[in-house]
Amino acid sequence: MESIQGISTSTVTFLEKTLLTKNGRRNNVSRSELFENDVTRTELHALVNEKKILREFAYGGDIRIEYVHDILCTVIHEIQKERDEKILLANAIKNRNRTKRLSMTSIVLLVIFPFVYGIFQMFFSSKEVNVQLKEELTIDNDAYWKAKVEIMRGNHTLALDTLDKVNTFAAFHISTREGNKELQCKITPIIGNIRAVVQNLNLTDSTFYEIPISKKSNSAFIKGNVRVASGSRQPVIGAIVIWGSQVVKTDALGRFSFDKPADYGIVHFYEPTLKIIKEGYQVLEEKIHKTSKEFYMLKLNNPCDFYRKCELFEKEYGNAEEKDSILGTLVFNGVVAKNALEMKVYRTGHDGKFIRGFYYYKHKLKDYKDKHQMYILMEGKLNDDGTYLITSMDDAWNKRTIHGSLKTDKHVSGQIYSNNQIFSFELIPK
Repeated sequence: MESIQGISTSTVTFLEKTLLTKNGRRNNVSRSELFENDVTRTELHALVNEKKILREFAYGGDIRIEYVHDILCTVIHEIQKERDEKILLANAIKNRNRTKRLSMTSIVLLVIFPFVYGIFQMFFSSKEVNVQLKEELTIDNDAYWKAKVEIMRGNHTLALDTLDKVNTFAAFHISTREGNKELQCKITPIIGNIRAVVQNLNLTDSTFYEIPISKKSNSAFIKGNVRVASGSRQPVIGAIVIWGSQVVKTDALGRFSFDKPADYGIVHFYEPTLKIIKEGYQVLEEKIHKTSKEFYMLKLNNPCDFYRKCELFEKEYGNAEEKDSILGTLVFNGVVAKNALEMKVYRTGHDGKFIRGFYYYKHKLKDYKDKHQMYILMEGKLNDDGTYLITSMDDAWNKRTIHGSLKTDKHVSGQIYSNNQIFSFELIPK
């Protein structure tokens, strides 16, 4: 093998296949064909001039290459056959071993598959349980509630979620390894005056359950209304009200209510005060009012901040090149408002799609020392197709999301989203 030292394996293999026929007889090829198949000039020079294995000869205007003698061809052919036989033998052994391994694997799988499948079925099989909470007519449209939803087997909770007035659907994946027996859906109120519910589930019959949500009692034990102590006396939305161990939030009209505690009248003393908390306000601790007509008044930490914001909006509106003023009748949730509403809007941004502005009940301004007390600020985006999405804010810092469309340049309709409640409105120009 010293004769091919320094020659690459790929070159040696190519020469054996090209310069020998299938019967091991001598063949010749064009020199250019060798170069096209990555045989280098250095290797060819060494094989022709130094190692004397190949020879060059001219034929038909071409330089041809072949082995120097037929005896060399016989030797190379025998070496090639021996090497091929070794490769075939190695592959046969390899295939036989692989077949043995596959056979053993198949036997093992056939033996253990039923056991593994049984384990899988026992521990990993599951069904999807879909729960839809449906309000009954006893619940008001603006009455917010929230509840904990549990899928239980006996005293064990298998799945848990929280649903409320807006998000009323949940999907649970429940393991069926213990069968479908003794499953229950338990609804526990967190916020709001709703009844607790326990409903049995049978996954053999159905995986979709519509569970009714109803009002707990006809009248609340304690109820009230929270307002901002300054300015417009707007309702304070989303304030946290605490009485004893009960916690509720004010709705879109600032209202709240508490149920009668189960142990009321048994204990000698019960908490006689309420605590009301909201970010941006001073904490209020006050005795429970004797009548629900009395408001609980929350004081802002910085009551002048809103008025300064109003003045900035007015200044920007006065200096704006693109601005509009709309005076019209407001229809709110199907009810026509007594006072006309005026809206002032101006465009901002390079493309003019961003809008800012404010609106107010025009005839109410005379009843307030500072007109800004009645302003409701707004900002958002107006699209080319007339649809819009804005956020509004009043002097109680209540934020509402409003979206809808312009029927004409001054005819506006849409919906108001506030504290998980939805209201419709329409501003009809005069």
